[in-house]
Amino acid sequence: MKKSSNKKVISKKKNKKNVSTKENILKRFINRLKTNRKYMIILSIVIVCLIGLVIFIPSVIRKNSLNKVVLTIDDMEYTKSDFNIYFYSVKYDYFGSSASDVSDDNMKAVIDNEEGTTLGQYLKDQALTEIKTATVIREYALKNNIELDDKDYQELKKNKKKYIKKLGGKGKFKKLLRDNDTTDKSYDSMAETDKLYNKLLTKVYGEGRKKDLTDDELNEASKTYKTKYFKVEQIILTTIDVETGKSLSDTTINQKKMLADTIYALANEGKDFEKLVSKYSEDAQDKEPPYYEYYKSGELLKQIEEAVLKLEDNAISPVIQTDYAFHIIKKLELDDSKYNKYLDELREEKALKDLNDSLGSLKIIYRDAYKKIKY
Repeated sequence: MKKSSNKKVISKKKNKKNVSTKENILKRFINRLKTNRKYMIILSIVIVCLIGLVIFIPSVIRKNSLNKVVLTIDDMEYTKSDFNIYFYSVKYDYFGSSASDVSDDNMKAVIDNEEGTTLGQYLKDQALTEIKTATVIREYALKNNIELDDKDYQELKKNKKKYIKKLGGKGKFKKLLRDNDTTDKSYDSMAETDKLYNKLLTKVYGEGRKKDLTDDELNEASKTYKTKYFKVEQIILTTIDVETGKSLSDTTINQKKMLADTIYALANEGKDFEKLVSKYSEDAQDKEPPYYEYYKSGELLKQIEEAVLKLEDNAISPVIQTDYAFHIIKKLELDDSKYNKYLDELREEKALKDLNDSLGSLKIIYRDAYKKIKY
């Protein structure tokens, strides 16, 4: 007979539903919610409130930060948001459409070894100058009873819509403001100041107005006009592939040089220059005569402008080689078609000088928040 074993097989007692105590408590809580509608509503409200707080609190903190006054200039207050829109403006002048994407490393780059000035500090100083100028414009407009009317505001609204459309829509516009820590209100304020400046030029410095150019300034302008504007015809033979920007082969460039020399010889023999432009200039292939263009000093390549300045009216330059083409230039006698534009430029220069002269008398209070602005 086999002896019965004394060993007992002991198995672990399992929880009936194989869940922990905590899980049971949670389940009972959920079941209670299911059976008690009142609790479910309260919980939903609590969850919605918590989500709202998570979204709302950072927004409030950001808004309060941007609305903090950082500068007071002659009793005019400027917030952090106001400063940042001007900072973006000068940054855009420096970097163009990629201004919002400039890295911190680039902003920390030293651009003046002697002074140790970083790019960021330089742009911050430029933004401050822009804000000071904006203050002077507003003060100057106030003294001369110049203000914006309904027509001006309608035009500002229209221009803003165009700008938003150019950016790619309201979403892109809001992102641009967000990325540069500024607001719609500050954008509008800067646009209004620019509009005031344009009205100031017209109503105070415009033709026949009280700050118009004097007789002496007009006489000087008539003498210098021909050194500031040029009227020229060009024959251009490119030495690069205009689509890729890569240089053409040496053989092709040599052939074009020989052609340029031949064209120059024909021009010196008295051949009609306009007809030579029409026949040979690659720049004129899709154009109709006349082929002349007006240029303001600084708009031409340095080599071309230097050659033009040396030419008498109706004279033709030798072949000039630049980085992208061979050029043959004919300087035409300048007419008065750009003279009024030149006078308007002189009027604006006069206005800017008056505004700049006023910058030194501004009373500026720098708040602690200004010193903390990071660039």
